[in-house]
Amino acid sequence: MIAHNDKGYSVLTGNFMRAVEVDALRERLDTINSLGPDELRGLYKETLSNGLFSATGGGGLGMIDIARKSGQKLEYGFVPAVEGSAFFSLNVNVTN
Repeated sequence: MIAHNDKGYSVLTGNFMRAVEVDALRERLDTINSLGPDELRGLYKETLSNGLFSATGGGGLGMIDIARKSGQKLEYGFVPAVEGSAFFSLNVNVTN
């Protein structure tokens, strides 16, 4: 979902995920949110060069890139869903 407001745009997305992966993703997002622009750039380069890829083929660059390009903290939440899963929501604000 995309919403326009006085300050710019909000992009809201979500997906179901395995509940056992929630803590790892939360830790990753908290780390990303704790970094400034220069630190994010460094983490991006480090992640790009480490050659590690997830089971789905991703190297973990997506969330870092979103934070870098939006210049904002990532707003997220997890809601327990059916047994063994959770719903992950992500809101990113992009200012004009």
